[in-house]
Amino acid sequence: MYENNVQLHSVCMSANKDMKTALEEIRQKTEEQQSKYQNDTERYERINETVEKHDSKLLTIERRNENQQRVIQTTLQRHESDLQDLRQLIQDLKSKVLNMTDELNILLKGSVIVKGTTNYFVSEEKLSWSDAWSFCRKIGAILVHIKNQIINGFLLKSLSKYADDFWIGGELVSGRYMWKTSTGYEPVSWSNWAPGEPNSGGQKCIQLDEYQYHKWDNDYCNTPQRFVCSREQS
Repeated sequence: MYENNVQLHSVCMSANKDMKTALEEIRQKTEEQQSKYQNDTERYERINETVEKHDSKLLTIERRNENQQRVIQTTLQRHESDLQDLRQLIQDLKSKVLNMTDELNILLKGSVIVKGTTNYFVSEEKLSWSDAWSFCRKIGAILVHIKNQIINGFLLKSLSKYADDFWIGGELVSGRYMWKTSTGYEPVSWSNWAPGEPNSGGQKCIQLDEYQYHKWDNDYCNTPQRFVCSREQS
């Protein structure tokens, strides 16, 4: 009986020792797992922090790129507008050069005299009355209207050196001499006809007659004559 108790006690002591050893192993493994978990947690937090930093940098880069794209777009639009303005400026300059060329070509066909605010173009070439009118309109002028003694005296003095007849802007319309304007006709209220003029016979356009000291004479409208245009200065 005693021996059995001793043997049982020895078995219990051995079991207790084994249990303690097992528990110690479990505790050590638990601590190792906890330590590993702690390390993994810290590693995750560092990785997460790094990812957040990269995300923040990426967001900053994206925003910077968006700003740069807006700046580039705005700059391109401004340059496009400037380029359009430059194209228009070039077109305007071309137009001005063409106009200057036209005016130069016109000046080569005659001369310009000025009184007050009016420019008078005295042609070198000879045209019919209607062609002379068309030429004057092409340069923004009309065949001259002589409406008073002041204009008449100025033109007589200016044209006295020329041994030619000159068309002016009057013609016979419905039995009455009228000044032709850019929009129609107006009556001739002042005149400087040469003696015996105007006469009949189909001569319907007014010229300044060289043989009558550039007094007025009516002549056939298809006769080529030099002419005088007038244009107000702008």
